[in-house]
Amino acid sequence: MRSAPQLTCTITRTDNARNVFKALKRLLKRSPLVPREEGRFRRSVLVLPTDEFFPQRDLPSGALEIALFEQIKKHAGMSGWRCTLEIQIPDPDPHVAPTIAVQGAPKSPLGTFHGHPTRATITYRPGLLADPMSFVATMAHELGHFLISDIAQPVPGGDENLEFATDVAAVFLGFGVFLANSAFKFAQFDRGDAIGWSTRRQGYLTEPQLLNALSIFAVLLRIEPRLVVPHLKGPFRRPYKAACSAHSEPANLEALRAIALIDADTREIIPRSPQHRL
Repeated sequence: MRSAPQLTCTITRTDNARNVFKALKRLLKRSPLVPREEGRFRRSVLVLPTDEFFPQRDLPSGALEIALFEQIKKHAGMSGWRCTLEIQIPDPDPHVAPTIAVQGAPKSPLGTFHGHPTRATITYRPGLLADPMSFVATMAHELGHFLISDIAQPVPGGDENLEFATDVAAVFLGFGVFLANSAFKFAQFDRGDAIGWSTRRQGYLTEPQLLNALSIFAVLLRIEPRLVVPHLKGPFRRPYKAACSAHSEPANLEALRAIALIDADTREIIPRSPQHRL
């Protein structure tokens, strides 16, 4: 079980930053995220919460979720991957009376992935689209599962680290802004008969780890911080710029660019040459 989330966000050059870098390096060595010199990673784009990336409007419930999911697949470079989107069965209402609610009532996951040799199924919790940032982050995470399921090698650290590696995969599919912004939610509510607040943790990596992974993604693709920072939560902006600055230092950038590439078809390491550098 993960420790309680910290409300401050600090990026350091050790601990979380180093662990995420090692995980990224091992994951990229084991996956087709960067196949050949014209591979998946070089074709990746930074997906942002703007109309340019998500122009869908005025669609009925159900149709809108499917349209957004197909758009997310397209941005991830996975349009041709056979996958069905399904809504989960609604959770029971924990409010048994106007002033009585069941504490600790179980909730279905925000999303699930079920693999199959010919087609995968991804599900989402009813009402998830009320928070579009979380919906996109959840779908990106589940598509990360789909991508990793196609890799023969185990994830770094074995199956117990699968979910963490999946978050990394979702960041490198281009959805790091969505994962970082939706990792922790605080909300107040007033239902007339009750007033209170709630928190929710989404995903598996912490906010600092997600920001660090996002900064690595952006530095390798030469995406300037000014294009990313306006779309991050306020407390995340300074740590993100600090992480980008650290990874842009010559020694750190050289270490990132030295990550070996794996051929998506043969699983063999591609020989490095100056024109093949990240």
